[in-house]
Amino acid sequence: MPLSTPLTPHHNLTLVEDVLLSIFWHLEELKGTLKSAGLVCRAWYNPAMDVLWANSINLLHLLNVLSQINKETIHLQHFVQPLTLHSWSRFHSLAHRVRDATLSDYLLKSALVSELSRTNPKRGPLLPNVRRLVLCEERNQHSLIWMGPAVENLCLLLETRGDRGPSSEVHGPPVISDFFTHVGALCPNLTDLTLKGQGISADSIAITPQTIGQLHRLKNVDFSNHDEHDVSAIVLRMAELPALESLSLVRLVSFPSKWPQSTTTPFPKLKKLLIKRPSHAGTRAFLHNLASTGSHLTELELGEDFNGDIASLKEMMVSAGEHTGLESLVMYSKQDRMPLFIDTLEPILQCRSLSTLKLDLEWPVGLKDDDMETLASSFPKMEHLALATCHNDPLPSLTLRTLSIAVTQCPCLETLSIVVDACKPVPQVQHVHAPHNRLRELNIGCSPVERYSDVAYFMAGLSDAEDFCILSHGRWEWHWDKVTDALPAMRKKRAADRARGLRS
Repeated sequence: MPLSTPLTPHHNLTLVEDVLLSIFWHLEELKGTLKSAGLVCRAWYNPAMDVLWANSINLLHLLNVLSQINKETIHLQHFVQPLTLHSWSRFHSLAHRVRDATLSDYLLKSALVSELSRTNPKRGPLLPNVRRLVLCEERNQHSLIWMGPAVENLCLLLETRGDRGPSSEVHGPPVISDFFTHVGALCPNLTDLTLKGQGISADSIAITPQTIGQLHRLKNVDFSNHDEHDVSAIVLRMAELPALESLSLVRLVSFPSKWPQSTTTPFPKLKKLLIKRPSHAGTRAFLHNLASTGSHLTELELGEDFNGDIASLKEMMVSAGEHTGLESLVMYSKQDRMPLFIDTLEPILQCRSLSTLKLDLEWPVGLKDDDMETLASSFPKMEHLALATCHNDPLPSLTLRTLSIAVTQCPCLETLSIVVDACKPVPQVQHVHAPHNRLRELNIGCSPVERYSDVAYFMAGLSDAEDFCILSHGRWEWHWDKVTDALPAMRKKRAADRARGLRS
């Protein structure tokens, strides 16, 4: 090529930053490729770095841009070298790109935080545009230095020890009593808050009327940590958060039987509630109070312990049944086995909007086929129904007839989990026509089965869905595999039988 021949210029589109960003976002997981793209030319550098440093950033890597850090166990002690204007310039050139960041393995020591605050040439948060933060917090509220007005999702991992080593001393619960006040001022756009760890109690968290006003956009709060503290007082203080839609807790022990007079509109938008350990009068009082004030609760999940007795489960069913607008009810327990009868479920039969009912209980189902007809007919919108599927001793009272009842009475049913006795005579069921053919998954658990061909012929009448599958487990699993293997042939046989019936 002659030296006078001009080089072909870059196409103008390759220099448009928005177009480059759209391309580079498809390479988000390929960190090495993004680094190489940033070295191609100046026009590519900024969009490549924007994507490379946007999400899933370990803040330790970002701090190392300033200087190497002296680390001791879980603590970041201090910087090895003095921080310079050049290192700060490099830090800020990357920090403003960060949207999602984590520093969950280390705690910042006071000396390091002081040096960051003292030498930072820019005043304000270290991550001005970050939207999601996952941080460790101890007693010193050092995590506040990262937060800015762009934060929407904040997860704090509360530490109670100054060290994870064998000689560590327990310092008690984190003192974050005024933390919410700071967060409300620094993060006015916060919508999701998660607190995990020990020490979450009314003594460690203070929520004032001023805080309520600052957190006016907070929609989702998760306190479902492994702690045993009663959070009743905290929930009372949160009752007037105007935008709160989802609340996850561990336990409510001493919740009052009535709302305080100062609480005018408790939880006006609460739709989803999870309580991991509900076997306390405080949980029932909370549910009753919500129902009495016109709650719009649509999703309720209760689990883990019902004191091992059926009476406790019945009481919880009564409390759940007060929320007639429920669309999803999930209850699970690992307590001793007891039979589950229709009178236990009677309080929730008035929740006719239920589309999801999952009772993952370690109890044999004591229901009979007629009981299933009562249950299924009460929920015409049911899409996902699951009862205990893990026990077959004694043999279940339900038969294959229950399956046809469920599919017929619940035309929207997509998944069904239940244990039946498929060894009993197979009922003669007509083909279930559209729209009763939405069933995609049948989890039959450890149901006993015989006469594989007859059962497969029956199953072929339950659903026309091409992706219909039968799941099983336990010692009967290989028996149900034979039913599944016979299903395609039985579908053809049933189709032929229908055709003959139409011709006749």
